[in-house]
Amino acid sequence: MPSVNQLMNPMYQKVQQQGNAWTGYSPQLMTTSPYNKQQMSNFGQEGQMGMKGLQTGQMPGGVSFEPLMQKAMTQFNTQTVPSLAERFTSLGGQGGQRSSAFQGALGQAGAGLQENLAAMGSQYNMQMLPMLMQLLQMGQTPMYEQQYMPGQEGFLSKAGTGFMEGLGSATPAAATGGMGPLISWLKGLFAH
Repeated sequence: MPSVNQLMNPMYQKVQQQGNAWTGYSPQLMTTSPYNKQQMSNFGQEGQMGMKGLQTGQMPGGVSFEPLMQKAMTQFNTQTVPSLAERFTSLGGQGGQRSSAFQGALGQAGAGLQENLAAMGSQYNMQMLPMLMQLLQMGQTPMYEQQYMPGQEGFLSKAGTGFMEGLGSATPAAATGGMGPLISWLKGLFAH
């Protein structure tokens, strides 16, 4: 497992540029990542969790609306139904629970439960949506960066350019007679 220091301070890989100091370096396109492999893996997993949550309606780790719905239904069955039954029993014995009024009250309570559960489910989903979107967005984090490294002239190239510039400035001097003795000597050297 990577240390906290590795996660907080990712290392960029050193890229060996093609060429050398004598002849120069070629330009190149370099692909690097500010993240280490563990961080890239985590981003991918978070993106998958976000996508799965958006598709299934479940939060990562199995968190869902199901336990909240189950709790409300249990509360309805253990508190609301017995309370209604007690009310109708006190009005007319056991026959009160068989009456259409009891059935109507029970139906209304059940419809109210379904309405409340639908509203709670919608509210739950609206509260979870930003978190799922954030997880999905983390999964879409660009993992790599591309950088252009321009080429650099080498020592020999610079020296050659300097020599050619010097030769270029010596040529006009030779034409005006400033280099006359040297040129005469060179002509004499190659004349034989």
